Amino acid sequence: MAFFKFKLPWLLLIASLGLNVFLWRQLPVPLSTHAEQIELVEVPDDRTNAIPLTDTPEPIPSIVSGQDESSLQQSIASNDIDQLRQLLRDEDWPQLTVSLQEFLRANPDNNEALLIEAELVARTEPLGIALVNYYALLELPLEFETRKAIGEKIQQLFENATEQLRFDRAWDLLAELIEPLIQIEPDERRYLILLAEAYAQQANEVLMENVLAGLRYDDPAIASIRQILQRQIDQPDRDEQVAQLDAFTRPDKQSNITRIPLDRIGNQYTLELGFDNRPVRLMIDTGASTTAVTTRTWSRISSRVASQFIGVFKVNTAAGFIQAPMFTIKSISMGPLQFEDVSVMVIPSRMMGDDPERSPQGLLGMNILSQFNFQIDQQNATLLLSPR
Repeated sequence: MAFFKFKLPWLLLIASLGLNVFLWRQLPVPLSTHAEQIELVEVPDDRTNAIPLTDTPEPIPSIVSGQDESSLQQSIASNDIDQLRQLLRDEDWPQLTVSLQEFLRANPDNNEALLIEAELVARTEPLGIALVNYYALLELPLEFETRKAIGEKIQQLFENATEQLRFDRAWDLLAELIEPLIQIEPDERRYLILLAEAYAQQANEVLMENVLAGLRYDDPAIASIRQILQRQIDQPDRDEQVAQLDAFTRPDKQSNITRIPLDRIGNQYTLELGFDNRPVRLMIDTGASTTAVTTRTWSRISSRVASQFIGVFKVNTAAGFIQAPMFTIKSISMGPLQFEDVSVMVIPSRMMGDDPERSPQGLLGMNILSQFNFQIDQQNATLLLSPR
């Protein structure tokens, strides 16, 4: 009995501790131990239904639908096209070139941008190259109306230029225009005839015959073009000199002579013309096939004269070849004489001298002078003109 009395308190104490341990294990696991518990969870083999075990947030769904995003891109492109058109209207060629390159790099198949680029080429590159570029656009999958508009543009540019160049007798520029077009349409009759005529007018028989070989052997234009060549071979310069001398020596023709005072600068002569009544001082140059004004002069008068852009041409000058835009001026006066639809090239100002106040503002070329028998009376510093 003494043993049980001694051990009983200890047995009760041990039983109490065991009960407390049992009850403690039944309590919820503290939050601080969740991570340890999660790491022990076995990942099921079927990963499609597994709950993600990381804190990476799921991507937020876009509030812009695919259709809305496409519309947004079209709106941005439309704004860019509007800006490109504005640069074209402003004739800001350097900035338009850069902006077009950037836009077409991102949108290489945008037809509207390609058409603007074609307009840029037509205003800054030789007309023959511009027409070839328009032909290249016709190879693209374009809508009918767009193809029709491009075809009409080619026709308009070509006819305006060829009509003006033939009127000016600028045969070298006419040949320059048509030569690249022959490469694209070698069987086009009108191209062959005009190019052969340009060579014949320049007395280049070899090139003329090479072009005529592209026509049918019985084409009636062949004989006419060969007659042009023959007239050029028959010493036209001598006949011209005789006609000039006769015009100013026969008494019965004296009353038909128009006299225009000149200003002398060294061995050169200048006179004042009116471009739609805007005064422009030009230097007489019988070696210039086309009348020309400097870029400085053109920037001053272009907005105040009626003109039409014809194209850019490669021109041979004393300083070498240059690319010069050509315009037709609606009305030009020279003394009492009036001229309509006159071709005028725009040349670099440096070609006429460094002094903007005293240097001539351009050249009076043969497209005006050749309409008359003309002579310079050096003693009286006077230009004499008589009707042909």
